[in-house]
Amino acid sequence: LRQRFVGPRLVALERSLGQLGLGEQDIKELALAWQPTGELSLQVDVKDAGGDGGIVANTWPAYLDGLATGHFEMKEIAEHARDKHIATMFFNGRTAYCLQAGTSTCVVFVNQSLAVFGTRKSLLEILGAREGVGANLVSSPRLLTLLQGVSREASIWGIAIGSAAAEWFQGWLPGSGDLHLDWRRMLAPVESFQYSVETDDKLRLNLRLECKTTEAAVMLGQLLQGVRLVQQLVWQTERPNRMNPVQSWEVKIEGERVFVSATTSHEALVDQDIFPPRP
Repeated sequence: LRQRFVGPRLVALERSLGQLGLGEQDIKELALAWQPTGELSLQVDVKDAGGDGGIVANTWPAYLDGLATGHFEMKEIAEHARDKHIATMFFNGRTAYCLQAGTSTCVVFVNQSLAVFGTRKSLLEILGAREGVGANLVSSPRLLTLLQGVSREASIWGIAIGSAAAEWFQGWLPGSGDLHLDWRRMLAPVESFQYSVETDDKLRLNLRLECKTTEAAVMLGQLLQGVRLVQQLVWQTERPNRMNPVQSWEVKIEGERVFVSATTSHEALVDQDIFPPRP
């Protein structure tokens, strides 16, 4: 999962943090957040850095912001920054180490177990939200409800509102490019989207899509069931000797919600043709 799904921009971020002496052993979890340019949508992804890896969208926004939890030795970090001649700034009285990770990225260590990273503008907004200035998750009951529904066992999970659901399907459904589907139009009735990935001997993906009406959910569920049949037919024709990761794709409709689940083996994920590297 780490090799196939961690995009270059996240790799660049990890390397930049390495300039401060931070390695894999120091970071427990990354929370990534962005708002795509020109889209009224929000998506959040979490990667358990000590476990099974991370997942990112196939089209990255202009900026990458988020939080990191772990163990951070403040004195050693300051020494690494000085030795590497890393520029420093001050945000709300806190020292920020400004790096380069695709775009200009700065890191502020709130304490020994929490760090905030992002553009200068994002850092001001994140730190301000933590201090009660501006919007935060507490002020968004909609996002809090989605967060409460996330599986505690999932090593990878994400939530999205608005058009981000279509972007996720377009980027991550194996073989979807062969179907030439207009996901944005198909998923227009979706108000929120939630996914989680659990890994043990197999990988289990669970999706939940909240629609505007019961009728919209029924129509979407039927469309997804049709997509499943077509995807399997295309897959057998185009890749007869390849394992189909979504062979067990199941769709269930409950009121205004549509649930999609799939279970696959780890072997089905290592095929370069199935999952090309994320841009």
